[in-house]
Amino acid sequence: MKDYIDNQLNINYKVLLNNVNKIQELKRKKSQSSWFYRLLVGTTIKNQIIKIQLKQSELVDAFLISTDADFNRMVHENYACLKNTVTFKVYSDGVSLNGTYTKEMKGYLHRNGCCYLETTKTNGLGTLDKYAYPSKMKGQINYLGEIKLVTIEIKRALFSSAPLEFEAQLNNNNMIILESTKTSLELTKSIVIGKMIGELIENATQVEQFFSNAEKLRAIKATFEKSLEEINL
Repeated sequence: MKDYIDNQLNINYKVLLNNVNKIQELKRKKSQSSWFYRLLVGTTIKNQIIKIQLKQSELVDAFLISTDADFNRMVHENYACLKNTVTFKVYSDGVSLNGTYTKEMKGYLHRNGCCYLETTKTNGLGTLDKYAYPSKMKGQINYLGEIKLVTIEIKRALFSSAPLEFEAQLNNNNMIILESTKTSLELTKSIVIGKMIGELIENATQVEQFFSNAEKLRAIKATFEKSLEEINL
């Protein structure tokens, strides 16, 4: 079993090195190309780099959790600081010229223990969705307190109906599910959620521990990523 695990980790490490090489090659390709070529495919190359970098970040996290005891410990300590049940309240309405309800939200954990979320994407315009609103959202929160949610269920009302509160449940897989528990039927209310807030950590000592760990985790990850880049130079 140990040999299998060591072999798997070795394979994963090679994947990380290969991704670094791909990113460096794409950057060189873009920088060494003519201005006309960059004009034609510059955005495509940029998107390819971003896609690889996002995947690479996830793979680095998984690798460090498997190989670095301190990294593993602090990640689990940070997740243990989070409450299992959280009430999110809408505190700002949103405005969208090309959508009628919130489809995606992103946010972060603040040093006051609260998570602030903001709408980053709405649905496309559609007659059937005119009075729809998100009734259920799903996403994940990472060990740094960064969170992303997507709407997975909607409800329709006879008039404009804006969510006011969501009840959130966090499970052991760091997944968070929000269900709408309170809405407004005022005709003047915006359907699109602007911003929401929810208290994820209520203990000041845990907040301090969370952000202290987060700073160390960033440093460990940055050092490891730099070592990967130096190997590929």
